[in-house]
Amino acid sequence: MGQSHTLYRNQSKSKPFPDLSQLPAELAVQVLSHLDATDLCLASCVNEIWQQLADDNVLWLDLCKRRWGFTRQYDKPLSTHFKNYKQLYLSLDTATLSCRTDMREGIVYLVDQEVLWDCIDDIALFILNTSSLSFSSLRRYLKEQPLLLDTIIKNLDFQGVFLPDAIRTFFLHIPPPNSLTQQADELISQFCEHFILCNSDTTFSKDELCYLCYSLFLLSVDLNSPQVKNKMSKREFIRNTRRGHDLPTEYLGYLYDNIYLHGHLAPRLI
Repeated sequence: MGQSHTLYRNQSKSKPFPDLSQLPAELAVQVLSHLDATDLCLASCVNEIWQQLADDNVLWLDLCKRRWGFTRQYDKPLSTHFKNYKQLYLSLDTATLSCRTDMREGIVYLVDQEVLWDCIDDIALFILNTSSLSFSSLRRYLKEQPLLLDTIIKNLDFQGVFLPDAIRTFFLHIPPPNSLTQQADELISQFCEHFILCNSDTTFSKDELCYLCYSLFLLSVDLNSPQVKNKMSKREFIRNTRRGHDLPTEYLGYLYDNIYLHGHLAPRLI
């Protein structure tokens, strides 16, 4: 009872949240930097002073970079299409919505707005540096754009990266198919070629790497699927994977541990 009374007394003495318009501009902007775009727009509706603070270019540039890591508008004066970075954010958001239904339409919009150059390298860097795109739409687009897919893969750096972590990174940026199909075979083959290119000192051949990738996918499903009751042990994985292949036991043990501790390689590929 005494504790409740003390809590009530402390709450009654608490100070109201200060009006941002009463704070120094630098401090007010720092407070607003913790808001997302929607909340920032709402904050700008409070009054004229809040609107000036919430429309700060630094805030909107930071929001742009957080969602879209690459555009041609970040390192030079804004083009005539945009008065400020808030407008740039809204254009990027519009393009992202378009991309969810038609990637080609969204990319054309970004090129027309001079957000990207009309070249395969810019499109690849844009895709690589955002997580806001629809995987299903991106999957269809890349299926029609093999050169773009190659460019995205070439921009991934797997030097010194442990094989399962490299696979996760690969499928973080490149949408995997919904099941192990011919398209999955092609993607895994491309991954293995690039992994060897990044790690010229590897002792594995491309065929061995492909074999390991499939073994890891099966292990990933086995360990993480609730439908599988009897999980594969490390000993079973090593024995099954070494069958017909002269692969180092210790390395296979490390592979098993990684999947056991860190989970799926590509959650959509199951």
